Amino acid sequence: MVPWPLAGWSDPASVATLLVVRVACNVALCLLVASADGTRARSTIAAVTLTGCSAVLMTVVVGGTFGRPAGLLDIGVQVVLLVLAGYATCSSSARWRTLAFGSAALSTIALLLLSIVLYGEATVAP
Repeated sequence: MVPWPLAGWSDPASVATLLVVRVACNVALCLLVASADGTRARSTIAAVTLTGCSAVLMTVVVGGTFGRPAGLLDIGVQVVLLVLAGYATCSSSARWRTLAFGSAALSTIALLLLSIVLYGEATVAP
């Protein structure tokens, strides 16, 4: 059994899996930014910060600690991270990086759509 913050869900393992996979996609976006701009670039630091904020926001929204405003903030953070990674990727000339961004972006958007449903369940329907 998964302890707090997922104890109130009927299938906490699935919720935890969604959270972990979403964080993994965000880390992949961070790695793309770092490979395009360098590990000490401001954009890389911003991407890592946004990933950390998103992970914390996901956990507190699903855990029921904060409600709808935190969920909306997480969606905004996710959009900013996607835009940042897209800009960093498009500014480089490596084709593999563009293809990697495309697949990471599609995965991230799909998981974000699932998270929106999950946030609705966590904040509106408990």
